[in-house]
Amino acid sequence: MGRRGRRPKPNRPVRLVITLRLDPQADADLIDLLSRAPPRGRAALVRAALRGADLHAYLPPAEEEAIEAALDRLGEAFEI
Repeated sequence: MGRRGRRPKPNRPVRLVITLRLDPQADADLIDLLSRAPPRGRAALVRAALRGADLHAYLPPAEEEAIEAALDRLGEAFEI
C-alpha cells in the first residue's frame, strides 16, 4: 500500500499566538482597524502592518464609501 495523504512540507510554518490588550482611548485607531478587518483576515492585516504595507488594501471599504461608489457606478451605467 502506498502512503496516504499529503506529503509534509519540508519547512513547516511557525505558529505564533499574540495576545494584545488595547486601551480604548490610547489605541482607538488600532481597535478600529482590527475590528474592521474581514473575517479570518486579521493575521494578514498584522503581517502587512509589520512589513509596512498600505493597510487600506486589506480592509473592506467603509459603508459610506461603499454606498458612494455603488451610486457612482450606477450613474456611469446610465451616462450617454
